[in-house]
Amino acid sequence: YDLCFNFILLLNSLNFCRSTNYFTEVQIFCETFRIYLKFTFQSIADNSDFKIEVFESDINHIHFLIRYIPRLSVSQIVHRLKQESTRQLWLLHHTTLGQ
Repeated sequence: YDLCFNFILLLNSLNFCRSTNYFTEVQIFCETFRIYLKFTFQSIADNSDFKIEVFESDINHIHFLIRYIPRLSVSQIVHRLKQESTRQLWLLHHTTLGQ
């Protein structure tokens, strides 16, 4: 792996997690969701030609530092991460997300 880039994925659907005044069930869900996303993105990278060097999540976004081989483009990597994570999320939570 010769190249690396930093990218930020915004999670617009998690804007409701902004409340920091008290600990709620929503915040527990958000933390669980971020852990799930970290596992999901890592499993995608494990089966790809790139490595996630750093993964840090905040309330509504995720920071990545990704190391990759020169034959891949940044857009290919981002597309794979977004497409595969969305597919896995829908497979796991299709009844909830379909409402």
